[in-house]
Amino acid sequence: MREREKRWIAEYQLNHGLKNCVECGEEYLPNSGQGKQQKYCSKTCVNRVKGRRNKERGLHKGGYPRHFYIVLWMRARDEEDITAPCHYCGKILEPEYNGFIIEHVIPRTKLERTKEAMHDINNLVISCHSCNKLKGINDLIRLKLKWPVTVNSMYRSIRGRNILSKKAREYYDWFSKTHPSLSSPIALPVKVTMLFHPPKNFRYDIDNYFKNILDCLTKGRIFMDDSQIIDLRGVKRQKDPEKNGYVNIIVKRC
Repeated sequence: MREREKRWIAEYQLNHGLKNCVECGEEYLPNSGQGKQQKYCSKTCVNRVKGRRNKERGLHKGGYPRHFYIVLWMRARDEEDITAPCHYCGKILEPEYNGFIIEHVIPRTKLERTKEAMHDINNLVISCHSCNKLKGINDLIRLKLKWPVTVNSMYRSIRGRNILSKKAREYYDWFSKTHPSLSSPIALPVKVTMLFHPPKNFRYDIDNYFKNILDCLTKGRIFMDDSQIIDLRGVKRQKDPEKNGYVNIIVKRC
């Protein structure tokens, strides 16, 4: 600080004392040469007053919300359906009212600090708020399975022995062919979320399908054992429009 400015501050405090901010009421020392004109202690208070006055006069900065441009762009392309499914759970999302989030599949904390890596279109997907919150900054393993076999249909008793039924064996064979095993399964605790899209509007007991799905995940070496699961959730969503039924599986490392 220059000697001239120090001397001015000392003289101003001696003659006038500190001033009170008109907006927040805090005491402050005005800038050099602004003793009579300055009314606010900081730019924050100045912007707060300007924003309140603009709001009273009906002036709003920032342009239109994001969904406005998306709807205009989709209609300019003659697109009748402007909705899109969530990348993780398949829930149909609408652009209005902040109904979706632009999600990074690989978290930004694990990317290079370059513009190309942060805005790579191959790493961006549309996600709903609940899936975005579930994912956090961790990687997710996402699987889509066809409608599973109930626990009541998984086993058959033959001559006093319980063996896998034909439906269960066919389901495991289908899973092994369509979902190759991981070379290194997860060894840490995991959270598993199952999003059920039933084939019909029946009153399905979704807890009857957990056993079949968890056996597929362990046999497919997604994780090593069921004992690693610390959070297991099942959510029933809207029915499958194609009436086949499917389940979205989200596995999150902890």
